[in-house]
Amino acid sequence: MFEKEQYSRKATMDVRSALSRALQIHLENIVFKKEGSQFKFSEVHDTWPSFTQQYIPPSACVLPGGWEYASWSLAPTLLEETWEPQGQMGFGLYKTDEVECRFEVSIRTDNPVERKVVILGVEDSFQPPNMLMDEAGGARNSIIVPMTEYYNLPARFALLSGRVIDSEEQAMREQRVAVFTLSAQCSKVILGPVAPLSLTIVVKCMDDPNSCR
Repeated sequence: MFEKEQYSRKATMDVRSALSRALQIHLENIVFKKEGSQFKFSEVHDTWPSFTQQYIPPSACVLPGGWEYASWSLAPTLLEETWEPQGQMGFGLYKTDEVECRFEVSIRTDNPVERKVVILGVEDSFQPPNMLMDEAGGARNSIIVPMTEYYNLPARFALLSGRVIDSEEQAMREQRVAVFTLSAQCSKVILGPVAPLSLTIVVKCMDDPNSCR
C-alpha cells in the first residue's frame, strides 16, 4: 500500500511564499556582464536588511504583495502528471485555484553605471532563451520556473513595469535604486488520494439466455 508519506513532492511553504522564493532563486542566479567581467547580486532578500545589518551592493529585495485566488472549476481537477504511483492506488495533486500575484523587486547599486547593467540583466532574464524559436512552448515573453518549496510545480513570471528612483539623499548614501513590478501565476493544489478507474461490464439477456455469449 502506497502511503502518503511516500509521495515524492513536498510543500514546505504556502503558495505565495513559494512564489516569492522561486523569484528570489531566479534573481540569485542572474549573471550580469560589465566590461568583460561578470558578477551576480551579492544578496537577494525577502525583506530589506535593518540599519544594523551590512549593506553590500548590488543587492535586490523581493517585496511582499497581494495575491488573488482565481476560480478554476467547480470541482478539484487532478494533475495527471503528479499521480504516484502512476495508474495505481496512490496520491496526486488536485488543482483548486489559479493564484495570481504581483511582486515588486527593488534593486540597489552604488553607482548609476552598474545600475544600468543590472537593469539590462534583469530585463533579459525574464525572456526565455531562443524565445522566437520555441516551437513547443511558443513565443512567450515570460519565464517558467519551478517552485521547489511547493510540490515543485511550475510558476510563470513576467515583467510589467519598472522605474528608476533617485534623490539627493540616496545619492549621498551612494544608493542607486530601481524597482520592477512583475506578475506571477501558478496553481494552488491539495494533495489527495487517487484510485484507478475500474470498469465492470454486466450483460443481461432478458428473452433468450442461450443467445448470450
